[in-house]
Amino acid sequence: MVSGDLQPHIQRWAGQGLLGINRSGSFAKGTTIRGGTDLDLFVSIRSGRSRPLAQIYGSLYRALQQAQLAPRRQDVSIGLTIRGLKVDVVPARKHSGQSGDHSLYRQRTKTWTRTNIDRHISIVKGSGLQREIRALKVWRRLHGLEFPSIYLELVVLEAMKGRRRTGVAEHLGHLWNWIATEIARHRIVDPANSANIISNDLNNQERSDIAARATWSLTRSTWNEVLW
Repeated sequence: MVSGDLQPHIQRWAGQGLLGINRSGSFAKGTTIRGGTDLDLFVSIRSGRSRPLAQIYGSLYRALQQAQLAPRRQDVSIGLTIRGLKVDVVPARKHSGQSGDHSLYRQRTKTWTRTNIDRHISIVKGSGLQREIRALKVWRRLHGLEFPSIYLELVVLEAMKGRRRTGVAEHLGHLWNWIATEIARHRIVDPANSANIISNDLNNQERSDIAARATWSLTRSTWNEVLW
């Protein structure tokens, strides 16, 4: 089992600071697609550890490197390929108390953010929109778009808010229309931390590229031209 292959290395790295290694991301939310990440592992570290988050991220990266697992620096995660499966490992420091909030290092911006992965999982699982999220993930991959998964998920939830549920095909048309007209200007906030503006994860050009591809997708006459 892949998680079993990794666990000894992570336990050795974290020592007594390790609180848990849990499955998260698309697997936990029911939004996994073929060609995407096969397994997301969330590594929870005790709040008492005083090292900066950048050092925690960097030291885990080096530990996995020393284990000859060929890690890749990503944004909040460290990417691995084990037995042909794509694995993302997210190290995070837990906040004190029972909230489940954690701080994560942002490799892309060299900053940190506070969030709650359990809340994200609960919101997506309770939305009933997993099929739409999976379809947009396929669209993102096929068209080579820079569109972080949490941002994509929250866009789907925001765009579908209050809308009568019909079918995935009709929903996708609505989602592309929303993305084409709204994503460049719409503020998307982390439901677990109002100070964390998810839409700021992309710059204006990256959001414009997504909007342009959504506009193009709406003009196609067949699904095969958009989701092949």
